[in-house]
Amino acid sequence: MALYDLLDAIPTACSKHDKALVLIEACIEQGTDTRKAIIAALVELGFNAQHVAILLIEHTGTNLNRHNWHRDETGRYSLLG
Repeated sequence: MALYDLLDAIPTACSKHDKALVLIEACIEQGTDTRKAIIAALVELGFNAQHVAILLIEHTGTNLNRHNWHRDETGRYSLLG
């Protein structure tokens, strides 16, 4: 699913924060898996680059209860779980 279509499918009641998390996960699933590429993709959809960068940092790790994705030594993200 294209990111534009996914964004349109997310309920309007969802916060921009939650929408960004869903879109970041979609990027990673679709192979847009570097920091620069993810930020660029979401900026194109109207999101703030700094906010996306913060989300990438805050949700990166190995704890399934706290993190959504992992970043490897080459800088590529992958989803946890």
